[in-house]
Amino acid sequence: MTFESLLVHSIYLHTLSTTTNDFGETLETYTVGTDAISCRVNPLSNAERLDNSGLFDDVRYKVYMDDAESVVRGDRVTYASEIYKVKEVQTDSSTHHKTAYIALIT
Repeated sequence: MTFESLLVHSIYLHTLSTTTNDFGETLETYTVGTDAISCRVNPLSNAERLDNSGLFDDVRYKVYMDDAESVVRGDRVTYASEIYKVKEVQTDSSTHHKTAYIALIT
């Protein structure tokens, strides 16, 4: 079984961009990618919530994806018709894959 065969879900990435208007205010906008990203989405377990208390209190899912994907903290993703904020991104030590921790935007 290969890693790619485990990527059975899809997300759409909303990339964060910041600009400054004429008044010096910072404006945040999100650009939605047109291509789906293959990934695997797993719910965060209760044990993981306890082990990482304070870090991932509002995180619902872990999203595993290829390391080549350019997702960073602060981006948003669409999964199952809901929009989530990327709270943290961790790269595997072998740079094989990334894990994004996402929280539902309310």
